Amino acid sequence: MQLLPHRPAVDERDRWPQHARASGAVHLGGPRRLGHVNSLTPDLAANEAFYVEALGMRVSDRLGEAGVWFHTGPEHHVMALVGTGQAHFHHLAFDVVDIGKMRDVLDHLARHGRWVAWGPARHGIAGNIATYVRIVEEPCFVELYCDMEILADDHVPRTYPDDRYSSNTWGPLPPRSYFRFDPVAVESERESWETRGRLLPPPEAA
Repeated sequence: MQLLPHRPAVDERDRWPQHARASGAVHLGGPRRLGHVNSLTPDLAANEAFYVEALGMRVSDRLGEAGVWFHTGPEHHVMALVGTGQAHFHHLAFDVVDIGKMRDVLDHLARHGRWVAWGPARHGIAGNIATYVRIVEEPCFVELYCDMEILADDHVPRTYPDDRYSSNTWGPLPPRSYFRFDPVAVESERESWETRGRLLPPPEAA
């Protein structure tokens, strides 16, 4: 965890939305901004206390006893934690304007040898449409998302059941490799083992 002081934009135009900026400052087809990050933790309660009590974040929602989402403004979350028994940075998430732009970015990534690990999915928690792409150079994922829930000023945290619907109202849960970063898990995703009926061996067997 590294805390940095706020740095105001040198040019006020840097804060303008993408469509209003000069074309030279906008990467064609790129996401609009970094929206949130997600980490795995072996101690969900202790980490929740730290982010709420020390850093002043507010709880948006919980996934049973398995996860907690935090917000600092009206957007549903800027960070989430999932209790998996290990400490690991899981993904960083980039906001795209809509599912059409997500399609364009995924087409671009596919042409460069990347693949979708999970998605598109519609999360029950937060409501965002999300697609996760494995980053092989670093042990993490990149999420592309749109349509995030906007919270009311008087929002009260909700507790969702830890079930398929809370994770994806559209259908499948993520593959078993989603919380793993070892070479066997990466190969399983790359070659679509799970959808071809080949089970992912447990980590100790990998």
